[in-house]
Amino acid sequence: MFEKLKIAFVLLLIGSISGGAIYGVNELTAPIIEENELAAQYEDYVNMFPDMSVSDMEEEAIEDDDYITKKITVYDGSGNQLGYIFEGKDENSQGSITVLVGIADGTLKDVIIASTTNTPNYVQPLKEDYISKLPGQSIDDLNYDSSTGATVTYDSITAIIDQVVLYTGDGPVVDPELLQYQTLIEEAEDFEAFLKYGRFAVESENTILDSDGAVLAYGFSIDINEETVRMLVAPDSTFLGAVPVSEEASSDTTDAVETLKTHEGSMLSTIDESSVPSPFTEAFTDMKTLVMDYTRINDVRIKEETVLDDSEQITGFIYTGFKDGNTSTANELQVDVDTDGAISALEIINHYDTPDYVSGDIEPKFDNFIGETLETLGDIDASSDDAFTGATNTGDSMLSIMTAALELHGKRAEYAEIYPDMVDYEKTFIQGYDTLNERLSILDGSGEEIGALYEGFQYNSLGSVTVHVGLANGEIVDVTIPTHDNTAGYVGDLVDNYLPNLDGQSTSDITYDASTGATITYSSIETIIDEAVQAENERDGE
Repeated sequence: MFEKLKIAFVLLLIGSISGGAIYGVNELTAPIIEENELAAQYEDYVNMFPDMSVSDMEEEAIEDDDYITKKITVYDGSGNQLGYIFEGKDENSQGSITVLVGIADGTLKDVIIASTTNTPNYVQPLKEDYISKLPGQSIDDLNYDSSTGATVTYDSITAIIDQVVLYTGDGPVVDPELLQYQTLIEEAEDFEAFLKYGRFAVESENTILDSDGAVLAYGFSIDINEETVRMLVAPDSTFLGAVPVSEEASSDTTDAVETLKTHEGSMLSTIDESSVPSPFTEAFTDMKTLVMDYTRINDVRIKEETVLDDSEQITGFIYTGFKDGNTSTANELQVDVDTDGAISALEIINHYDTPDYVSGDIEPKFDNFIGETLETLGDIDASSDDAFTGATNTGDSMLSIMTAALELHGKRAEYAEIYPDMVDYEKTFIQGYDTLNERLSILDGSGEEIGALYEGFQYNSLGSVTVHVGLANGEIVDVTIPTHDNTAGYVGDLVDNYLPNLDGQSTSDITYDASTGATITYSSIETIIDEAVQAENERDGE
């Protein structure tokens, strides 16, 4: 009996020692195992910073940024900071892309494409031949390659890197270009690239925005002394001035900018291009053409021309528009539309995409679009067999221009519903009003004005609302809401039951309904109508 107890005690002792040893080993190795598991999870991070302690890194989510979604501060096992890793994302015409950018000691540590749905045949050469050249560059003097052959993807990558540079301190800093805009427009809070032009002296167009995302100005770039200068124009065509993009522009460039100051505050229509000093003259003329003749619809600039026969009767319309395709430079397409609002012909004026795609996948398919209207065009996929298979980005640009052309034609049809005797109209810009930028003079067959239509736009607490106000002979002819993002049900009720009550009212004694149930939207409508009436009265009093 005693022997059995002795054996049991020995076995218990051995088990305790073994268990303790195993526990001790687990306690010692658990952190290592956890670190290895984290390293596998964050393999891209470790590839950038091999000495990093994954368990000690600090992650910070970035919200409300166009590109950057995450900032990771990287440390080694002793708590020494090694650098930063930024996660950036972008949606481009080829899909989506997520990029990791490592920064250490003021240089690019590495750039990794974490995931993408962009064309693989373009992305792989980017990784091998172009992205590999970025590590080691100073973030103060980055050099990008302009001949990648995968412009859309590379543009997304460089945009993300440029935004990362702004976050390398304790947080975001104001883009130097935005700071320059703020010297002319204090309310400027952001800007976005719009279009890059290939056949104008102005090279590209930006959109300058306020804190609500409302458009404050359009910025057109010109190269002076190998430095970028932007000329800024308000939506009502008021010339706001010019600014060099760089804070360290040469004195020759800043002196050139000074020469434009005499035109600040003037509407483009009142400025004689010949009075604009060199080196701005040609670019100013092109800018004036783009603003005065071309309408911005979504991401397209487009203009309308009326086609008349020998008896001065309208036989159709020509729309010419710009939209970027597979490269950053905008393609130019002419869209002919008949009097019924259907596409009658298509012609590429200029393009900057792959010639074989354009000649092989785009132009042969144009006949498929003859007869399409705005209602039917929306059902077409640019990548479908009936459209532009094999050249989706180029096709998207063509489809966008067609859509913008038909939307602009739709506006003409709306004007004709308000003024049945309308044959044509002339657009003029107006200034000095909070909600109004444009006045349309509605013309009959003899060219006489039969009425005016004002377009007003206002942000309210529910979003934005655009209102068209038709006036003639001292009366309200019609009030419509072409676009809005206010509460749909309330706006629909206004359109059906309240706006018709305004038609025919004298502009000298307008009665607004106080019981609409859509007070915020109706208040915006009242403001726009009042300003339209004020503008028309001031015009009649000239």
